[in-house]
Amino acid sequence: MENVESLLIFSIGVGVLVISVGFLISFFSSIHRENFEQLLFNEEGIIPFATYWLSLGILIKALILKMDVKLELLILTVLLLTSFIYTVRKTKKFATSLVDTLRVFIENLINTLSFMRLGAFALAHGALFFAIFTVADSVKSCKGGTFIYWLIVILGNLVIVALEGLIVTIQALRLNYYEFFKKFYRGGGRPFKPFKLEVS
Repeated sequence: MENVESLLIFSIGVGVLVISVGFLISFFSSIHRENFEQLLFNEEGIIPFATYWLSLGILIKALILKMDVKLELLILTVLLLTSFIYTVRKTKKFATSLVDTLRVFIENLINTLSFMRLGAFALAHGALFFAIFTVADSVKSCKGGTFIYWLIVILGNLVIVALEGLIVTIQALRLNYYEFFKKFYRGGGRPFKPFKLEVS
């Protein structure tokens, strides 16, 4: 509770790590499939990955280090323009290509920020426990206070565990399926046919 800023920065760092690992798995998957066009230009390809990391570098350099980022912005523009030209050639639709290029660029940054919920849940966890023990301490001096104190602590902990278990499960599934798995998962392939022994 005393280090809110550090907790949120740590959460964003986890997000950057998870998304980057998703990109790397996508690279290996594209190489394995020998799809080198996808390796370079796909939404989870090398160019969007370079754009993602360059954007993070620009934000850190401009907002935290207060340094000039003109060269980085020029490189970022070239990368986005390259993605846009590739998408236009593929779809033959100017407006759709422009929207898709900007969507991929913004989506990766927003997905990183969505990991801040990890820090928010940790803060909520601390705040809920603080509230439970504050209520328990307030009745400790009453008649039968020791029993009521432990009753509040036990029931409060059970409610917190159930509530947080539900919330964290939902959010963990969302972060895995949406921010992580979508980077490299592809449907299709060969149907699974288990080995069977023929009974004569």
